[in-house]
Amino acid sequence: MLENDPFWADDDTPWSAVKFKEKQNLYCPKPLKFQIDKKKNKDIIAILNTARIDIKNSQKNNKKSDIKITHIDRYIIVEKPAWFADENGTGYVIKKFGNSAKFEIVALNDGEISIYLRSNDIRRDGRRINFFIDYTNLSIDGKEFLSEIYAVSHDVPKLYKFAIKQGEKRTIEVAWNMHTYPSSVLRQLAMELSQSD
Repeated sequence: MLENDPFWADDDTPWSAVKFKEKQNLYCPKPLKFQIDKKKNKDIIAILNTARIDIKNSQKNNKKSDIKITHIDRYIIVEKPAWFADENGTGYVIKKFGNSAKFEIVALNDGEISIYLRSNDIRRDGRRINFFIDYTNLSIDGKEFLSEIYAVSHDVPKLYKFAIKQGEKRTIEVAWNMHTYPSSVLRQLAMELSQSD
């Protein structure tokens, strides 16, 4: 840590994780005061700037209700977790590092699409570490549905729903930024994330 550096000040000056990313190159060659090494620093940036989009096509009492995800941006991870399937259909978890994602869905049956914008599920000793990500855009077929920035966490997502017919396609675009934290909070969060499971 550099002496009298406002980035690590103990006050509530708002410093964004973007600033944290800028500073990592200065500080990483030597361990930070709270002992986060260079690799862990990069991991923390990846966690703080990775969006998670949960999406599901639900139809009452139709466990085969589903979508096909196509035309996926590079580096998008699509998961189909068992816990996201029930008597009303199957859901997917989409993750991407960066600031934007674009993909297309095709409905395999009539239903209702639910899109949850949230942050990742990161845990330490089995306990979830809560942190925010700022969503700046949700567009479906070019129509914008966010009129302001939404700071969301894993447990408090932004939800958007719409009806869809079998065979219909929708292009979904999402944009986000790392959340802005007071420096003291960011420092504590970085410590927790560096020790995550």
